[in-house]
Amino acid sequence: MRRRMAALAFVFFLSSWVVSWTSSDAGEKTILLCFEWYAIVLLAVGVHLDQRRRRDPPKEGPKEVSCVWAPCRFDLRQSSPEFHSFEVKSGDPVSWTSHGPTPLVAPSLVGDLQTCLCCLDDFDPDSKVAILPCGHIFHQECVAAWSVLQVHSNCRCPTCSHSFLAPHACV
Repeated sequence: MRRRMAALAFVFFLSSWVVSWTSSDAGEKTILLCFEWYAIVLLAVGVHLDQRRRRDPPKEGPKEVSCVWAPCRFDLRQSSPEFHSFEVKSGDPVSWTSHGPTPLVAPSLVGDLQTCLCCLDDFDPDSKVAILPCGHIFHQECVAAWSVLQVHSNCRCPTCSHSFLAPHACV
């Protein structure tokens, strides 16, 4: 938007300046002078907004969400996994803390994909995976990062959009 505003102001100023030098009519020169002032005001407003945006960056603290998934190794995934509640905090790296088992109905079928659909890496037999309540499987790191990085995700599965928000976090 700033580039458009600056470009528009420059075009107004340049065209009015060129025409005013070639025109002999006083009325035309007055109108063109107004365009020149309008261009200067547009530039000043654009500079002010840019300085204000740099001075007052958006204030967003670390994001924290409560999610539910069943942690296990990929080669030991079972048909009825034990779900845990996790507190996930954004940062570099993303961190998560288990708050213990959560009573949750396990999915009837745990996905049999061999690839994490977040990072597109194949699962190793000893990969630490997260089985979501919908049955989809991801690396724990991937699903933790997904839960805090997505602005409007509300802890939704990257594949089917089923919620994996912790029950106590529901409002």
